[in-house]
Amino acid sequence: MSAQYHIKTFDTITTLRRFIWLIVPVVSIAGFFQPKLGLFIFPLFAAIMVMGFFTGRYWCGNFCPRGALFDFPVRAIGAFDRIPRLFTSAWFRALVLALLMGFFIRNTVNAFSAWGTVSFWDRLGMVGVMMCAATTGIGLVLSLVVNPRTWCSFCPMGTVQKLLHAARTALIGPVFANPRITMTQPSACQKCGKCARVCPMQLAPYRELNDVDQVAALDCIKCGSCVAHCAGNVLALESERKTDTYRLPEPLPGYADRAAADAVIESVEEIGTDIREFTFRLRDGKTLTPKPGQFVAVRVDDENEVFRSYSVSRPTDDPSRVKIAVKLDPNGWGTPRLFAMREGDTVRLEGPMGDFTVRDTDTDKLFIAGGIGITPFLSLAREAARKHPGRTVRLLYGANAGRDVIYAQYLEELRREHPNFDYAIALARPDDGWQGHRGMVTDLIDAVTTENAEAYLCGARPMIGAATRSLAGRGMPAEAIHVDTAFS
Repeated sequence: MSAQYHIKTFDTITTLRRFIWLIVPVVSIAGFFQPKLGLFIFPLFAAIMVMGFFTGRYWCGNFCPRGALFDFPVRAIGAFDRIPRLFTSAWFRALVLALLMGFFIRNTVNAFSAWGTVSFWDRLGMVGVMMCAATTGIGLVLSLVVNPRTWCSFCPMGTVQKLLHAARTALIGPVFANPRITMTQPSACQKCGKCARVCPMQLAPYRELNDVDQVAALDCIKCGSCVAHCAGNVLALESERKTDTYRLPEPLPGYADRAAADAVIESVEEIGTDIREFTFRLRDGKTLTPKPGQFVAVRVDDENEVFRSYSVSRPTDDPSRVKIAVKLDPNGWGTPRLFAMREGDTVRLEGPMGDFTVRDTDTDKLFIAGGIGITPFLSLAREAARKHPGRTVRLLYGANAGRDVIYAQYLEELRREHPNFDYAIALARPDDGWQGHRGMVTDLIDAVTTENAEAYLCGARPMIGAATRSLAGRGMPAEAIHVDTAFS
């Protein structure tokens, strides 16, 4: 379990923030030779406070030069550990605010003793230079040894913005100008924790929502990292909502029956290279009745409340049991933890979820699976063959080598039971004795009929992209191509 919980990302850093950080070293270093450079600190503080009153810490995540310094060049070389709770505690932040504001006010008053002299503006500017240099120095040290945004967790101006924002909310309520991270479709959040892992302030957006499904944490800097990396595309930066006008949106198709239940791991079976099938037995008389193609979420990290979603694999006739097949990603956060679990362990499940289900249309069904993407098709193929006996149901299944092929016996039994079902397996790196297709699974598309057919794809992104292009090239319309969103 060597994966780090917090992840460094750079793709949401705007062009402005890639250059605005240069202001900090200019003021902090050149300011000692040209003190008047520090004068800009005073109108800047005023602007930050006005902005903070209306938009909270939006400045910190989008315009702050020092924040850009920590997020862009420093993040690339600095540590990325958890920020100690000490730095986020109320008493520590109050202490730092008092000390630095006292330092700032005292030096400003001293500078005004030179009012009317030629040195006044230099002395006043030096107050800003010293404040910028001292706080940046502390922030850089913490950025390199702890986390880039450690300073920001107790930055005095951040604390002031937070207090002003809270005061505005209490006095006049929500305002249109204030953007907040928003959960647009709560029913579809898979609780994967990706938003928390990329948050520079180490918040957990999916666990910190208020009554209108917006992030309540006043330390949210609204940088958009969580929005850009949300696996379910259910986070957005939207205007502040009002409690009296908000209505919870209807669940998305396939999510209306989502429920939580505790389950015991009944069995763990090694079914392929680094692939295990887990059978869960629900506790307390609860049941799950997933439709073919749906998935369940398994809590793999209790401390951070992180779930991982897996398609239900082999269908069972017992609604108190659920089977999933999982391929180990040694560098991932979820699968190493799931693989560390043993028979008899209790886990939390949520589901069923997803709308990757067979459409009830009078068409042939073409299923294309890559690697572990075979799992939803075990139930989908059986359902399609049963419900559409007059239609062809064909599965194209690709794997790297013979040892990576799973559920071959199940597929063979399905072919014997249903004359309208057939399948083909392609191996990218086959053994010498392999008699089947050699190459990519997408090579098999040319040998099947795509007229009056629908295609269902599940696998890695490159395979899905190649298969989609191949199907489109053969005239299959886009609306007839369905992709498992867990892999898209």
